[in-house]
Amino acid sequence: MTKYAITITTVFMSLTLFSCTKENPLEQICIETLENCLTEKKSTVINHAGEALTFAGKTDGLEQIFIEMLNKPESDKETADLQKIMAARAMYKLGKKEYIKYALEVLNDPNSPRRHTAAETLGKLRYDKAHDQIKKAISEVKDNPAMWAYGTGAMAMCGDKQAIKEMLEKGFSSPVENVRRITANDLSKIRLPQALPLIKKMTTEEKSQLLRVDAAGSLLCYNDFTALNVLKEGMKSPDPSIRKHSIRLFKMVDDPVYISLLKPFLNDPNPDVRIRTAEAILHIMKNSK
Repeated sequence: MTKYAITITTVFMSLTLFSCTKENPLEQICIETLENCLTEKKSTVINHAGEALTFAGKTDGLEQIFIEMLNKPESDKETADLQKIMAARAMYKLGKKEYIKYALEVLNDPNSPRRHTAAETLGKLRYDKAHDQIKKAISEVKDNPAMWAYGTGAMAMCGDKQAIKEMLEKGFSSPVENVRRITANDLSKIRLPQALPLIKKMTTEEKSQLLRVDAAGSLLCYNDFTALNVLKEGMKSPDPSIRKHSIRLFKMVDDPVYISLLKPFLNDPNPDVRIRTAEAILHIMKNSK
């Protein structure tokens, strides 16, 4: 076992506040599901579990875990940069705003293959102080459409009118599936009215099930539940990526009737699916109070 894994396990075993009251056993099961995923080997899984626990208010020990992630040695630059970004985002959500510098470091690194991921994170955090740096990265990264999409989307979600206009005009008509997906996702976050009919169209006309699922989730940002069946179908997929995306999007629903639909996936063989299930249930519980 690596030093990193030992540290993660030690911190996890020492947490005494990761517990819930007996009044809500399902909440306790969800928290325990997330805790257990902190001992997984993949950094992305640990990150997702930690961020879900942050939402649930169970933060003891997480800072040390994310710092270990930040300093974990990696053999390749892409993985190392991805870990920097994930740790920066997680620490930012814990209130450690100064850690945003690690995401900015990746964004500004001309040799990083993860500049687009850094831009994505800045958008998710609504960090509006790096628009010039994002524009520079877009101008330098010509061979990755995701750089334009995530970078423009990050600025759009912070209210940049030119970015919103550019994304609306170019994003939905892009021949690149991922660009269309990012466009729908980011413009729905600001509930742009002009994007709504285009997103609805995606739920029925996109060939990729993953794109249809993401579009259905984007509709939820408008309180439009007409495509929930797309998410329900996605939950049945043998592809864990489609299952986790479908389940993750239920966190935007505030009707506890869907909890019974989600509960079986707490036992899914894929840890990311279990994390997204626990996270969605916890969100629904909070939203329906």
